Amino acid sequence: MARATQHSTLLHEQNWQDVMTHITRFPMRASEIVQLNKDISLQPISFKYNLQGSETYYNQHKQISLRTGEYLLATQQSYCEVDIQKGDLPDLGICIDIDPDLMKQAMDAHYPTKLSSSSTAFTNYFHEAALFMRFESNRYFHQYMQDLFIKIKQHEIVDMRAMEMEFIQQFLWMHAPEIKVFQQVPGLRKSTKIELYERMVLARDYIHDHVYTLKNIAELAATTYLSEYRFYHIFKQTFGVSPYQYLLHLKLEEALRLFQTQQYTWTDIAMKLNFADLPSFSKLFKKHFRITPSAYTARFKGSIETL
Repeated sequence: MARATQHSTLLHEQNWQDVMTHITRFPMRASEIVQLNKDISLQPISFKYNLQGSETYYNQHKQISLRTGEYLLATQQSYCEVDIQKGDLPDLGICIDIDPDLMKQAMDAHYPTKLSSSSTAFTNYFHEAALFMRFESNRYFHQYMQDLFIKIKQHEIVDMRAMEMEFIQQFLWMHAPEIKVFQQVPGLRKSTKIELYERMVLARDYIHDHVYTLKNIAELAATTYLSEYRFYHIFKQTFGVSPYQYLLHLKLEEALRLFQTQQYTWTDIAMKLNFADLPSFSKLFKKHFRITPSAYTARFKGSIETL
């Protein structure tokens, strides 16, 4: 059977219904939307990237809010609801329905058969796991998505198949750490591995969302419905660090960001991030950044004065 001709398109409120009715014709869609609340059909591997603004997706079980530089990966999902609230600027995004056959070919190319012990797990990640998860981008992939948005909006894509293959290559480079995480999750049975992976990623997202308020691992373990002991060891095996070290790293990076806003003292920051006291914070700061907070203050002020 001949493959239907496919195109990219710029999606907005006025053409929304027409595009959604013929969704398989437009696997690559840039979106420029002021306000919207609609149900959308999902393909076996759906990718939603936020370039500007914020948007929220709902399926039957989860709610995923995307900010600039974040993307939703939905696999083996039938539909979801998207909600875009009116803001100062239009919400900009890119929606791509990834061809499962192309993805399998790409996975075979990037993870050849000599890695057969893990190739099945990789295939399951995209083709059998029912994912509905948010991931953070990096600046290189974000720039790629910005360029792709312009190409779609200005109708510069001539060969859609070539563009799809280029995107999958960029996506796999971006997503390689997540594939590695999936590989490291313990579990002999496929279903167990997939379930534990989803729980660990949700726990990681919970840490990011509660960096100011999360106080102990027991609270975090409860979100995964695992015992504290089992959660600790599975998280460490999955991400290579303990959940405590992961949280501490985020707290210290957030402390640095807060200080650079020039709105808070180190004492304020230590209190906001729930460190025991300033001496404890200073000791951890020095161990992580190889410099004391006071020395960093002097260096930071010097760099500001030279501007």
